[in-house]
Amino acid sequence: MLLQALALRGTEADAELVRQLACSTRFWSASAPEREATLRAEADVPRLLREYAWEELPTAWLRTWATPATLQALSARKLPDSRRAS
Repeated sequence: MLLQALALRGTEADAELVRQLACSTRFWSASAPEREATLRAEADVPRLLREYAWEELPTAWLRTWATPATLQALSARKLPDSRRAS
């Protein structure tokens, strides 16, 4: 999850960390808990995982095949909590 957050919510400030991780055989050959510990130690985890308003999302300026209005509507949608007992 932290790698996804870094890829989706990372900014220019994270560019050097991303470059180092991408080139690191040691990082990619480590176990998942070791990779998570490395990311928690090196990345700004609270910034990557905090709740954002659409206007302040670091990637809100990106344009894709979907219109900005569609993306904003999707981001406002609440997904069901899969942890709840059925």
